[in-house]
Amino acid sequence: MRHDTTENFSFNHKTVDLYLLHMGSIVVNYLFYAVSHRTTGAADAIIVCPDSIVQ
Repeated sequence: MRHDTTENFSFNHKTVDLYLLHMGSIVVNYLFYAVSHRTTGAADAIIVCPDSIVQ
């Protein structure tokens, strides 16, 4: 049982790391986009990620 628990924990830990890495890359891309399109404001930000805002 202990071995299974350790494997599950390792898998979950890797999944969380990948999720955080994925979210981090989205945030970085959003920041780069926001900086390069400063003048257009929030309207373009909604266009960039409509799924996360609408749902």
